[in-house]
Amino acid sequence: MAQRVVVRQNIDFEAEFLAQAEKGELRIVENIRDIDPYGMLLAGLGVKTWLEKEVLGKK
Repeated sequence: MAQRVVVRQNIDFEAEFLAQAEKGELRIVENIRDIDPYGMLLAGLGVKTWLEKEVLGKK
């Protein structure tokens, strides 16, 4: 179960997701289905925030 999710995304919309298990290290997510529903929510918010800030220019 992922408690922390990091989304790295470049200008070409290529994304890399890292997730942290309850007491583990951040690791690259090989399959997006490996993230629990709460982690997917965090990942979606991270991508949305990046899009608004970098692409649309919103603050």
